[in-house]
Amino acid sequence: MSTYPQFFEGRWRTDACFVSVCDMNDYAHDESPPASMFRSLSELKAETLQHCKDASRESCRRLLFGMVTSLMLYKVPLPESVAAMADRLHTVSKEHARRPRSTRAGIDAHVWKHFDAGDVRRAAPNVLVLDPVHAWAQLSPHVTLMDLVIVGDGVVTALAKATKTDPGQVLDRMKATVTSFSKFHGKRRCLQALRLMRPGVLSPMETVLRLRLAAHGLPECAINAVIGGMSFGSGAEMTLDIAWLKFKVGVEYDGDHHRTDRRQWRLDREKRGVMQAHDWMVFTATAANLRDEHATAEFVFRVARCLAMRGAEFKFRLIASTLEELAGPVR
Repeated sequence: MSTYPQFFEGRWRTDACFVSVCDMNDYAHDESPPASMFRSLSELKAETLQHCKDASRESCRRLLFGMVTSLMLYKVPLPESVAAMADRLHTVSKEHARRPRSTRAGIDAHVWKHFDAGDVRRAAPNVLVLDPVHAWAQLSPHVTLMDLVIVGDGVVTALAKATKTDPGQVLDRMKATVTSFSKFHGKRRCLQALRLMRPGVLSPMETVLRLRLAAHGLPECAINAVIGGMSFGSGAEMTLDIAWLKFKVGVEYDGDHHRTDRRQWRLDREKRGVMQAHDWMVFTATAANLRDEHATAEFVFRVARCLAMRGAEFKFRLIASTLEELAGPVR
């Protein structure tokens, strides 16, 4: 049975959990990010919930929704390839014989036998939602390992925010839950993804960037680390998307809003000026640095060289490892 408290019916605030593909830590704590930056997830949740209500009404029965539909309702940010699956609603039942028969177009019925009553939430009178850990596991046969890790990191953060639980504890609980499931198509990929997931990730591109760095052999990093002794003029703590604290080396991912949003640009400039004054070397990654293997390798090499010059010892790989190689063998 799930140990997560009620999500939809409780008083949890999750609007600020995700900012599309940008990082909440880019903002001083007394400055909220622009509403437009997380409106898309909130609007998508509202639209999805309305579609679920319509489907339940037309079928004249209560429906349980899982997989991508559940993730949308929990406002988990999805990579583009996974978001494309959200064009259809995904219902869930424990047995083939109980699958809802609907004449409504755009509904896929799935069978998932691993849940019980404690893994179901009520989003509306006739709309039930499967726990996002189960929805994530359901997704595993249909996506790449990279996308599964991205979504998994998002699930951990969503549940940690919703339940006010340490993200590390949520990830441990997620590992235990998925490991306890009997065999299912995609379980091996889930176990690989869980090895690559980390707590505290705030955007999909943080996951991509971290895995690209690791694939070339860079050492384990801190994620969204608070940098001690440094703060904005407002007094808010400064953080870095990725940091090697011992060596004062960090990496930040800059999406388009870092260039187009004046307040964000000002905060970035202030942060990096303070970091530089404290002998930090901070690299800025953009979509261009991750567009292909060649561009990524060039960027990672610069970071690796700086780490090595500051005393880090690791085996740099000119040819990136695959994610399967990073995860290691799974029984």
